Amino acid sequence: MGYTGQRPRMSSKRVATLAAILSIAAQGTRAGAEEVEPPAAEARAFVFVLPPESHEEVERAIRAHVADLAVRPVFEVVDEPRAFRPRLSRAAELAREQSAAGVVWVDSTTGSSDVLVYLFDPAGLRTLVRRIERQTDAARIEELAVIASSLAAAILEGGTIGVRSRASGPLQERLRRALPPERDLPRQPRPPRPAARRAHVEVELGYAGAALHESAPWQSGVRMAAAWLVAAQWAVGVGYSLWAPADLQAPGTRLQLSRHTVEIHGRYGLERARFGLWGEVAVLWEWIERVTSEIRGEPYGAAGSWALAVATRMRFSVRLYRGLGLSVMLGADWLLRRVRYLVERPEPEVVLDPWAVRPNVAIGLYGQFG
Repeated sequence: MGYTGQRPRMSSKRVATLAAILSIAAQGTRAGAEEVEPPAAEARAFVFVLPPESHEEVERAIRAHVADLAVRPVFEVVDEPRAFRPRLSRAAELAREQSAAGVVWVDSTTGSSDVLVYLFDPAGLRTLVRRIERQTDAARIEELAVIASSLAAAILEGGTIGVRSRASGPLQERLRRALPPERDLPRQPRPPRPAARRAHVEVELGYAGAALHESAPWQSGVRMAAAWLVAAQWAVGVGYSLWAPADLQAPGTRLQLSRHTVEIHGRYGLERARFGLWGEVAVLWEWIERVTSEIRGEPYGAAGSWALAVATRMRFSVRLYRGLGLSVMLGADWLLRRVRYLVERPEPEVVLDPWAVRPNVAIGLYGQFG
């Protein structure tokens, strides 16, 4: 049989079979393509808290930077400054209300032209702070948007605050921009805590009282003192007391005595909060003046003599306001050189003998100065 040059015709049955095969293959190809195409990521909410100034420009810039991210930005404008703890609580509330992956809080109430950017985790347990230094408004808004979008992207891609992410690739680049390594931010040495200012001089003025004799159970006076605070527990000082005249009486004898007391004292004690307890020792030089006297019915003229004593005291103090305080001292004077009053006719006879140990008290207001 010879070749005629004409194509053989395909039967209609074979054509239908081939068309069915091609249709099934095409459907399978489309199904395979649908299986390998990655599903679109679900947008997560992220809250951005902005200050009222320029918030519209900042919002537009942030929206432009997160447009390619799976982020649903939620914006809130706060028109009053907040302390850190209320801000932390509010950030946790916003994250809970919006089911947000995190909260970026822009704070311009720093007292300077710098801006602080806080990143809070949804639980309100961790915080990251970034500072934007002084620059033009346009540059600051752009940097705000870059930092805010980079922080949001880092959180959405698996980063955590305070923990290095296990992700790599584009996430590492975003984290490098948003969270610069510590070597780029040299740690400054912590300045030493300034020592509490301690006063060095103390001045006191108040009331003084003492007992001299059973016939004159109490003598009152005015006491002035100044002390140098050598250390927190030590002080040395001087004092002067002017006593009102006191009447001493014995059978057939009446004396009126006035005293002038000069002292040098030292004290040691402890002070906690506003209260102090001190032990004090003083050396006293005292001029005792007999103003008027009558012994055995005969008048005697004025005379005076020196006395020497050692005083032991307990001092309680309380600071009322700053360097102003109140002190109370209880103690006794131990006379080393006593003054007795006697007559020498017909032979020496003691007619009045003041006590050798004199209980005393002092109450005064003091001021401490640097």
